[in-house]
Amino acid sequence: GSPDRILRRAAQLLAPRGTVLVELGPPGLASGSARVRLEWGAVVSDWFRWGVLGADAVDAVAAAAGLAVAERWVADGRWFACLR
Repeated sequence: GSPDRILRRAAQLLAPRGTVLVELGPPGLASGSARVRLEWGAVVSDWFRWGVLGADAVDAVAAAAGLAVAERWVADGRWFACLR
């Protein structure tokens, strides 16, 4: 559930020219983790930690993980970034 830890682990798993695609929160959203669960009809998962990273914080968190933001975009009000 920690954005820092998730991106460090993703960087370790990448092939030399690999990429990580991440969905971000909007700028100004506090980074950290939230407690969430999935619901599909009557089926409900257990609670688990979900990493949350604001769009304006992705550069610093990616750099700390040894990654760089190659591209960022907004689609249908949702924020995304491609990290290398």
